Amino acid sequence: MIDIPNGLSFDETDDGFVVQRKNADGIVASIVMSAEEVFGFRETIDFWIDRILSRRQAESGEVQPIIAFPVVQARVLPDAIQANVLLTTRGPSGQERTMQLAPGVARHIATEIDDLLLRFEGGRQYS
Repeated sequence: MIDIPNGLSFDETDDGFVVQRKNADGIVASIVMSAEEVFGFRETIDFWIDRILSRRQAESGEVQPIIAFPVVQARVLPDAIQANVLLTTRGPSGQERTMQLAPGVARHIATEIDDLLLRFEGGRQYS
């Protein structure tokens, strides 16, 4: 039997993976996950790390962390009342995130992406 330390542990099992938490009283709570669930959980953790770090603004002149989420697919749709743009991205694990963008923000992003791609095609460096 594996000795579970106090706090969180993460291990591979014959059936997948298990996250366990042992408190000071020795009580253990376990969550068994498949490999697909681990990938989805990782994306969720990355999302929350981004939110936590964004709350901690660096002082002027300090380096700020940039967290990038890999995207393998994206689609753009209108919202139900056709007032905003919905941008849905899908990561390698299949996990999706949807952002609601005001039309002006969506237009700005589209222009910025187009300009950046033109720079890539022209071989110019981004500055």
